[in-house]
Amino acid sequence: MNKPYVIIRLAGGLGNQLFMYAFGRAMAERNDVPLKIDSISGFIRDRTYKRSYLLDLILPPVQAASRWECRMFPFGRQLRKLERKLNALLPLEHRFYVEERTLAYDAEIKHLKIVRPTVFNGYWQTPRYFDDMRPTIQELVRFPEQLTWPLAEELAVIRRAKNPVCLAIRRYEEVPKPKPKLHILQLEYFLRAMALMESLVDDLHYFVFAQDMVWAKAHIRSRYPVTFASKKDLHAGAVQDLYLMSQCRHFIISNSTLHWWAVWLAQPEIVIAPSAGWSNDDLVQPNWIKII
Repeated sequence: MNKPYVIIRLAGGLGNQLFMYAFGRAMAERNDVPLKIDSISGFIRDRTYKRSYLLDLILPPVQAASRWECRMFPFGRQLRKLERKLNALLPLEHRFYVEERTLAYDAEIKHLKIVRPTVFNGYWQTPRYFDDMRPTIQELVRFPEQLTWPLAEELAVIRRAKNPVCLAIRRYEEVPKPKPKLHILQLEYFLRAMALMESLVDDLHYFVFAQDMVWAKAHIRSRYPVTFASKKDLHAGAVQDLYLMSQCRHFIISNSTLHWWAVWLAQPEIVIAPSAGWSNDDLVQPNWIKII
């Protein structure tokens, strides 16, 4: 019998990849087995977002799953579909391909004993899967100098500010046909959040991060200073923006996993967030100020 290990199948943007990695790392550590990363199969058919693997920029090297383990061979995709269907019929403890069963926390999966090579496929977007490993994961995330040194001027402005506020805007404008369940924030949310932040914090300075910076520059106004993040490389830019966001003292965020991770890394004083649009209630932390 093959020795047990965990394979985590990655997909999506940097925020999603961090959730998947944190889940996989925690599963491997709790079971004292190796972790492998499938950084190929989840990105090949991403025609909408056109994401790519980014964790190698900020995390220590992780063993790559083989092309066989990633099902990257003729008819491999069909084999994966068959495996998913067959495993869904098995008791959880006997599965070698574990699909996320709910977007909410699944305690049975968290405490699953890994006794065979096991692939995990899902978003795993709740910190309850890795809350027992927070210091370890925070220690693992490192922003290399080759990515941070071009940000010296932006970083200096943030550090000079008395109360730097990360204003993180995500409106999913890159999605041609958004699904009805996708909660797209409107200008009213950001204006209300800014008014609330300004009632709580003096001498603040907004630092705006947005995919659609044209929209942001056209709509975000304040009596306080507003600095818009510079345009960055499509690949590494998400990592650089995550780094800059994590240097702020207060946050106004959208329903975005990237923004969630910026807050998680920064541990800021004040966080204002939308109450809706998250994949589960665990993401909205008790100490956040929530706007309906």
